[in-house]
Amino acid sequence: MAETRKFHKSDEQPMYDEDGTQQLVDPGSGLAIYSSPVPDRLRVILPDQSEQVYDNLSPYLIVGRKTVTGSQAIDIDMTPFDQGIYGVSRIHARILPDSNGLVIQDLKSTNGTEINGCAMKPSQTYPLKSGDTVKFGNLKVKFVFEFNNR
Repeated sequence: MAETRKFHKSDEQPMYDEDGTQQLVDPGSGLAIYSSPVPDRLRVILPDQSEQVYDNLSPYLIVGRKTVTGSQAIDIDMTPFDQGIYGVSRIHARILPDSNGLVIQDLKSTNGTEINGCAMKPSQTYPLKSGDTVKFGNLKVKFVFEFNNR
């Protein structure tokens, strides 16, 4: 079984919302990037441009690599694209709904997670919005939200 390689991580100053959710800051404007409401459906566009669709986001989705002996259920499996080469940890990140929309949390992965080029701190939650590109290790995935006639 391949081990995850460690890559360089950037170190940025966090900014927090009133509820303790860590916000991403747009490097160009310095303004906080906020989330969208929880979608009815989440489309995940994988590195090979194939898609996975999720209608049930509760309680959360786990991003990582499936293993033969792994006890944790992986919802968004990066194994076909990674095989331990591109830095995706076995249990890399979690996507979950909260009161402000969808948030993403790096689960202390070896090579970190970035949203639209902004590095995330491990164990902190960050807002996720439709169209965001998230980099798990060195693999990019795009998230698209769909809403049913709101």
